[in-house]
Amino acid sequence: MKSLFQLLLPVIGDSKPVLAEDDSMHHLSRVMGVWRMRVTVDMGPKLAGKRLVISLGTGNLAMAKRQRDLILKAYAAAGVKILTRAASRFGE
Repeated sequence: MKSLFQLLLPVIGDSKPVLAEDDSMHHLSRVMGVWRMRVTVDMGPKLAGKRLVISLGTGNLAMAKRQRDLILKAYAAAGVKILTRAASRFGE
């Protein structure tokens, strides 16, 4: 069975970073040796954002960053808006 990363790679293509270098750990957390991605999906002005936690299935930080970038690109291509820290905290 293919991982989410393996399925997204041919669709999204290049793996250039989505986030600025100073924000390279944004959306990432490590739990029991496995990297996870946490994002808040914009549900519109009248609804609270939906929090998603996606296991990246790897203990390798470089691979986790690459998978995170591919997932963010896939969401953008699908028209899904991911809220930034400030927007999710202050309703911007």
